[in-house]
Amino acid sequence: MSSQDPERSADSSLETATASLQAMRAASPTGRFTPGTLLAGRYRIVAPLGRGGMGEVYRADDIRLGQPVALKFLPAALAAQAGRLELLEGEVRIGRQVSHPNVCRLYDIGEAEGQHFLVMEYVDGEDLASLLRRIGRLPGGKALEIARGICAGLAAAHDKGVIHRDLKPANVMIDGSGHARIADFGLAAIAERGRTTDLSGTPAYMAPEQLAGEGASLRSDVFALGLVLHEMLTGQRVFEAKSLEELRALHAQRATPSLASSVKDVDPALERVVQRCLARNPAERPASARVVLASLPGGGDALQAAVLAGETPSPEMVAAAAAVGDLRLKAAWAWLATAAVALSVVLWLSERVMLHRLVPLPKSTDVLVDRAKTIAAKLAPGESIADEAWGFEANKDYLREMAEEMADRGASTDWRRLAVERPGPLVFWYRASREPLVARTWVPLPPWMPGARQVGRVTRQQPAAIAPGMQEIALDPSGRLVRWERVPAPGDTPVLAMLGPLFTEAGLEEAKLTREPRPRLGADDGGSWLGPFPDAPGVVRVVASVHDGRVLRFEVGRGDRGRAPTTFLSVISAMTLEIAARAIVLGGIPLLIAIVALAVRNLRSGRADRGGAFRIALFGAASGVVAQKLWLHYPSSLSDLVDLWFVSDAQPIQWAVIGWLYYCALEPELRRTWPELLVSWSRVLKGRWRDPLVGRHVLLGVIAGLTWAALWLGCALIPDPSLAPSSTPLDLATPALASSRDAVAVAAMSLYPAVLLALGWLIGALIMFRAMRSLSAAVVAVWIIFVLVLWNFLDSPISTMVMAASVASLVVVIVLRLGLLSSALMTYVCLILVSLPTAADPSAWYAGRSAMGLAIVIGLAIYGFVISLAGKPLFGRSVLEG
Repeated sequence: MSSQDPERSADSSLETATASLQAMRAASPTGRFTPGTLLAGRYRIVAPLGRGGMGEVYRADDIRLGQPVALKFLPAALAAQAGRLELLEGEVRIGRQVSHPNVCRLYDIGEAEGQHFLVMEYVDGEDLASLLRRIGRLPGGKALEIARGICAGLAAAHDKGVIHRDLKPANVMIDGSGHARIADFGLAAIAERGRTTDLSGTPAYMAPEQLAGEGASLRSDVFALGLVLHEMLTGQRVFEAKSLEELRALHAQRATPSLASSVKDVDPALERVVQRCLARNPAERPASARVVLASLPGGGDALQAAVLAGETPSPEMVAAAAAVGDLRLKAAWAWLATAAVALSVVLWLSERVMLHRLVPLPKSTDVLVDRAKTIAAKLAPGESIADEAWGFEANKDYLREMAEEMADRGASTDWRRLAVERPGPLVFWYRASREPLVARTWVPLPPWMPGARQVGRVTRQQPAAIAPGMQEIALDPSGRLVRWERVPAPGDTPVLAMLGPLFTEAGLEEAKLTREPRPRLGADDGGSWLGPFPDAPGVVRVVASVHDGRVLRFEVGRGDRGRAPTTFLSVISAMTLEIAARAIVLGGIPLLIAIVALAVRNLRSGRADRGGAFRIALFGAASGVVAQKLWLHYPSSLSDLVDLWFVSDAQPIQWAVIGWLYYCALEPELRRTWPELLVSWSRVLKGRWRDPLVGRHVLLGVIAGLTWAALWLGCALIPDPSLAPSSTPLDLATPALASSRDAVAVAAMSLYPAVLLALGWLIGALIMFRAMRSLSAAVVAVWIIFVLVLWNFLDSPISTMVMAASVASLVVVIVLRLGLLSSALMTYVCLILVSLPTAADPSAWYAGRSAMGLAIVIGLAIYGFVISLAGKPLFGRSVLEG
């Protein structure tokens, strides 16, 4: 073997050892031990098997265990060198970490006559190099079978962080059954210790970065794997050179030859796999042999094989699964048409169910703000205003009382009456203060409840109305006064209380109202009045409070309705919520401790998807910070502004950390049991946005979200045979009416909870599956839980149990059939459709906020439609060519 032969090891000491080995071969063609020799009182030599630069191998019988073994000795010239024994010990230490049917097992180290040897599994067969020399190249089917075996064995090493560093056909054994076994881990290294910088191995099978002296990595093994696969399929080496310099030049100058140039009828998928393995840039290669295995044609079964073997497939393996999601053109158009129909149904239902569509909104937010300021100037002349805030609020008690009233009359609920109801359940509130309005109070709920804490958002209740001179004005959507209240201030000058202007601002005629002889509670020195609404059915009650000659409070309400009576359903609902709240509080801390423990265990064992968890946390923090900054009320005080600016980031950062722990703790369990439900999700995390499976699951997730929203909205339209009140109109879109900034905040703050909620559903289903050991039983249990939760959440009567059951069925099917990506999008789309206002009239003052929500949904649907086609013409080839 000349010094220019590319099969030699690249280090100089190995060159000397190779020359000595040649001399030894010439002197002793049969090896140093003759057949029949007994070594270490246990191993009887049968025959020499071969020699190489790193040792000579004999077949032997283990007479103690009665099985054949292979004994590997260092060459005499090498054995005499200091430190060469460490090679054998290192090979055993590393090799014992890898246990797989496609890897030759290492048993022990022995010593005989001063010679140390390695005891390993005996493979009855020949190495791949000799097989290729004998038959030229392997047939396509057999080559693919052996390729899977090589990839599986190398993947087992890579999963343990072991780099082979000398993968080549001579180190792949083909046993009597035709199965591949990877052997000779003599040059292997541990990847966690960093790149190995020595130029050890066989140059003809080295990656470009190894030849450049940059060291080896898992991706270097992947390059060697690509060379072996190419050689198996074509019978030819990719690179033939007489020196290292020539070999480096070939790597730098010549493009990798394609399989199709040497072999006909090559599977394009196999061609892509080999070309990716042979990419010059390591970052462009598959991350490990596990990814290559999953990418091979028919490799989608690798996920199931890993599950059956009790292994946890890596995120790269999940992302590289052979699942293909491209849709046929007709199917894609059919799904897109389904989305369009579902969106039309949602818009039709929203007009009949959403509170902002049932209550007329003739005046925009800007007009109502100006109106409130005008009233404030009239009722508190000369009052200085340092800060102000406003928004819309729904009165759920008003709606319940209205429903009870109609049920008592034996009539089904007709929410179209809200168009003429006064003062109505939807009010616009305006707060003004001499001092900055700073909402520092956090809602006192446990931190593990989504959306539990808010700070910096001014509402009707926060901050409390205690500052002198602070006043609140509430208007109905037409701008008529519904409520006015002011906190007395020291030094106020008593003035004659004039109630006439207040009645005028409320659109009431004082002369047609009758003063009650016994004022209502809270009337103080003012009084209360009853009478008809001038332009609406029902009776109005006005309550006024006067103190020291000043009107402090003026409120308009219904006089013909009391508080909604307590019903059996309302009691059960309240009890359910109370029990759920207590369970969350009591179980939250142990659950958090368990999640932390699981996360630590998965991080230590390497099962956690660190990259995915980081991306999830970053996404949660970014979307949460954006939402909080848009949601925040900016006070006029600079110090308060700076304080709230940083304090408001605490919640999204907190949830980002919790999401990171949550993902590290629970996602590996999903990956171990149901990895197929994470394939499209893993591809998104890897940046494969144009993957057809991603597009397909996006499109189906949007359709599922539209369907969920339609079922949710449809609950309020189901008549109840008992004439009990049906579900009250949905008021979730009310906060987004305040401003466009609030609408964007709602859209942003719905992103992260949708992902965590979808992940939680999958984990819940997995827990049920593990507990019941039956998928069908787990599905039924999850379905029942969803029905109970949705029934309570939708505030529905008995008759809408059918609708809750339909929603639960939809959720279970999407979660357990399509997986995490579709489930998260389903949740997000549904939240968008019920949390942002919809407008049938494009001239409506809130039409822009409606357009934003519709644009998000339609954009996602179109994106999924286009990507799922995988480049197919949108209208068919015949149309384009015609």
